[in-house]
Amino acid sequence: MPSTTADEPSVDAVDAQLPRPHRWSPWRRFLVLLACAVLVAGAGFWGWRLYVDHRDREASRAAIDKACGGLVDADRVLGLHGGAKRITFDKGRVRLPPRGADRSTRWDEPGYCHIYRVGRPGTSYFHFDLDLDWEPTHEVTGGVISGQEDGPFDWLGVEPRPRDITSRVPHALPQPLGKHGAGSLTDDEAVMYASCPRGSAPGTTLKVTASLPNVHSDRYEKPAPHDRRALAGLAAQATRRAAHELGCRAHAANPPRRIPAASMRLRAAEDARGTCDWYASLIRDKGRGTLPDRALGTRTSKRSWQESCVLGVSPSQAAQLSQRFPRLTEHVDVELDYTLRLAPWWMRFDSFFGDRARYVRVQHDGDEKFIAPGSAGAADGAWWASSTCHGHPAVHVVSMPHPYNEFAPTRERAAFHAYVTDIAHRRGCTLDAFPSKADFRD
Repeated sequence: MPSTTADEPSVDAVDAQLPRPHRWSPWRRFLVLLACAVLVAGAGFWGWRLYVDHRDREASRAAIDKACGGLVDADRVLGLHGGAKRITFDKGRVRLPPRGADRSTRWDEPGYCHIYRVGRPGTSYFHFDLDLDWEPTHEVTGGVISGQEDGPFDWLGVEPRPRDITSRVPHALPQPLGKHGAGSLTDDEAVMYASCPRGSAPGTTLKVTASLPNVHSDRYEKPAPHDRRALAGLAAQATRRAAHELGCRAHAANPPRRIPAASMRLRAAEDARGTCDWYASLIRDKGRGTLPDRALGTRTSKRSWQESCVLGVSPSQAAQLSQRFPRLTEHVDVELDYTLRLAPWWMRFDSFFGDRARYVRVQHDGDEKFIAPGSAGAADGAWWASSTCHGHPAVHVVSMPHPYNEFAPTRERAAFHAYVTDIAHRRGCTLDAFPSKADFRD
């Protein structure tokens, strides 16, 4: 057995210097085991949640495809308004006939799909809407043009209501969409069209409308820019797919990368732009007189199906007109205050082209009257003219409320003529009929 020299450490001394294994106390061991159990349970829980979310998303995709007839990308619909995990839909469905199918009356309504996001148990909220309509049709969508209502300044159901009611509009005017403006976009709605051969479908134009929840409701936030772009993209996608199924030609370009928010605030009439540019030129050359001192237009387009220009009378101008024409505004102090708050004075110019021009309605003697393309005339607070643009009809309408329409009928007619002349020049139209001086005096 080898001997150990005095300079070498003993085996026992070496063992004493080696680190000893750490011994946990029972309490520490319990905490470690508990942490492991929590991690395992958490992994299981989140794994289950991922599975449930995946299952719900797949079910939602299938529901959107079923409800909307496969016309829109389900993931893009789910991604609107911050994203929805679960959706449901009502009984309405998009139903398109295959090419060559019998175009009987059962295809008169291509249908619609209303998509709702599921909230707390027992609750659901409007999320997305897709409507397909044929035009022309006697059940044309949109309101009746009249000067007897609040017109572009109808703030019913919209809050907060401004004290200066004509400083801005409660709802954005339709903005031309796409490179050539074949569609339109507002705060919460995108509209595009497809042209169909005559006789191959119940109408010659298929109108496709994609919309978001009412942006003026307290329940929903105003759509973000990417939501508005996604909405425009969904409208274009649905139009192209529907046109392909029906053998029609879609007028639906992909939306630009950046869609600026629509302006809702009126500017000084002298600075009018876009569809109201003609008005700035008119008052620069002829003076404004009794005409409105505020204006709101949109970007012009050579292919849009509808365009508008809104003029508003400011509180200061309303006061001046009330003093100048006291017989039209008796009890000025009371009625002027009422006017400034609830019944503002305004003028609105609208033009409709193609199939949109065939069934424009105005209010006349308490009833609705369809304007015949090629005609001109007057109704309750509205006057219209007609033109032909590249072989297609166009109807132009100016409307205004009482008693503002009695202030200066000559100036109103001159303004309307300047508006129609500007459109005819911009879009290559030929004026067919224009209301007479007697129409504006009646």
